[in-house]
Amino acid sequence: MQRYFAKSINDGIAYFNDDDSHHLLNVMRAKIDERIEVAFQNELYLGQIICLKPLQVKIISKLDDESELKNDVTLFYCLVKGDKLDLVIQKATELGVKHIVLLTSKRTIVDFKKDDINKKLKRYQQIILNAAQQSHRLCIPTIEGVYKLDKIDKTMLKRHNFIAFEKQKGQTKHTLDLFNDIKPNESVSILIGPEGGFEDEEVELMNRLGFVNISLGSRILRSETAAIACLGQLGLILESKQ
Repeated sequence: MQRYFAKSINDGIAYFNDDDSHHLLNVMRAKIDERIEVAFQNELYLGQIICLKPLQVKIISKLDDESELKNDVTLFYCLVKGDKLDLVIQKATELGVKHIVLLTSKRTIVDFKKDDINKKLKRYQQIILNAAQQSHRLCIPTIEGVYKLDKIDKTMLKRHNFIAFEKQKGQTKHTLDLFNDIKPNESVSILIGPEGGFEDEEVELMNRLGFVNISLGSRILRSETAAIACLGQLGLILESKQ
């Protein structure tokens, strides 16, 4: 059954944004009395289409759903070239993150013009929305940035904060032990560098701020691979505790 995020629910009727209404009506060819899943404010409902123009969906009942991680997971991610960033944003959403924070570091070779950032963030938010619907999330992750790495401050930190560092390679037992120490409902952040990785002084700065070095294995991973692999491993461990 298709799942859509409602923009509002009033008097038992769900309403949707223009893009989702268009998709339901013109792509999925929705019909009167057809049923869909409606996600709204971290809750899931069974809905029945009662009007096509404008699209209105009557809420029939509340549904049980356990698709969200109990932990609030943030991905700090340094900009990469081309459509690699699109891929990471999509997969991070599918893997359960709640927040994505875009960064630049000394080895970042991508330069977003200031005037383009809001336009790009809007497009990334659409990627997130599509991925959240496809993966049957209950909430739509947020995305923000672009911040300089050295501008991260303690107010942005979570209960547990990890930085993937290629010079830490091979020590995966340490990484698994750290992930296993995370309790349900504790917040977590993962920091992934750009192509070329972090410089040593950047890692030292993040360590002083509170980030702990972790290894993702004995091989050097591409930035986008590192992000997806790390979030996948983290999510598997966190879900085992739910």
